[in-house]
Amino acid sequence: MKKRGFTYIEVMMAIGVFIMLSAFVIRLNITANKNVNKQVLKQNMMMEAQKCLEESKNNPDSSEYKNDSYKKMDGYYINISSVPVKADSPNLFQITVKVRNNIDDEENEVVLKSHFLKK
Repeated sequence: MKKRGFTYIEVMMAIGVFIMLSAFVIRLNITANKNVNKQVLKQNMMMEAQKCLEESKNNPDSSEYKNDSYKKMDGYYINISSVPVKADSPNLFQITVKVRNNIDDEENEVVLKSHFLKK
């Protein structure tokens, strides 16, 4: 008499292979989600830096955030500094905006530099 179906060992082997493949796919998904979250954070920090840069360019006489200390603003730590580009051109300034998610996180800092002409 011929039996149809799978043996217990065949079923256990199939379940083991399925579990290993599932673990691999789950690990890939977790890694991908971490990378996406890092990129979203970087993009948000870049947008915050661009916003601060434009605000500083529109109001160049403002002395707010013109030093080396970081200020907490909109959930980020922001440093804005401006220096004259050349001594013979006192109206041309280079503005630097640095944005960090954590005050001690120097590795994941976003830095934007631009120039503006002070009237």
